[in-house]
Amino acid sequence: MGTVVMYASVSVDGFIADENDQPGPLFDWLTNGDVPLDDSGVLAVSQASYDYTRAYWDEVGVTIAGRRVFEVVPVVLGSGKRYFGSVDAQHLLEDPDAVIRGNRVLHLRHRVRR
Repeated sequence: MGTVVMYASVSVDGFIADENDQPGPLFDWLTNGDVPLDDSGVLAVSQASYDYTRAYWDEVGVTIAGRRVFEVVPVVLGSGKRYFGSVDAQHLLEDPDAVIRGNRVLHLRHRVRR
């Protein structure tokens, strides 16, 4: 059985889109670097983002994306669509086992505490 990984770009204040349902600068990190992430020629990230992302990029068998994914980042949107929606209970995460600083992105990896 494979491992399920949730990966998302989310603003510092927890939003995935602004009030107009647009991502704003949330995905800028995927195109603002000088290191090609894949063979498409579209994605180019910082060296730090490449080193972190490339390690698992080839291991991804399937990507499931909602319709808003391409319609984390150091930006505060203030309002819009929240990543987790309304949260009415605590969900504890372990301390991050990866903290990687890239251009206009901070990659964090947490395991869910069970």
